[in-house]
Amino acid sequence: MALIHCPECGKEVSDQAPACIHCGYPLAKAREERFALVLLSRDSDYAGIIRTVQERLQIDDYTVAKSLVDQVPALLRRDMTYEEAVELALCFQPNATVKLVQDRGSSDEELLSAREVPLPAQEEEKHGLGFGGTVAAVIVGVVAAVLLLSIL
Repeated sequence: MALIHCPECGKEVSDQAPACIHCGYPLAKAREERFALVLLSRDSDYAGIIRTVQERLQIDDYTVAKSLVDQVPALLRRDMTYEEAVELALCFQPNATVKLVQDRGSSDEELLSAREVPLPAQEEEKHGLGFGGTVAAVIVGVVAAVLLLSIL
């Protein structure tokens, strides 16, 4: 069993589940669906975005990659699985804004204005000591207190 991301809500769910346990979206349908990625804006690092387009979309010609990036909104790639589309979308963050859309054989123009499919929620950076760090801090504190009391 593996965990996949629901194309409707973006949350993790078993690949064996018939429907998403969070939103009810039928996952059998999702396994058959294809997705496209649309570039909405260039937020920063223009040259980096062009480089990413060249590398990830396998476009050797700089001029072709540049013209694609200059035509915002731009259809970057079609006919991908949800996982492939999410992986590609994450390559463009935080330098560009992209949206994931369902590719139902529509025209390129329809895909540019199609409703966005949510990307999976990014795990927030964890702060703090965690359980092991807390236990270690308590032990160090107790040892320091015992040593301090023994000196007095």
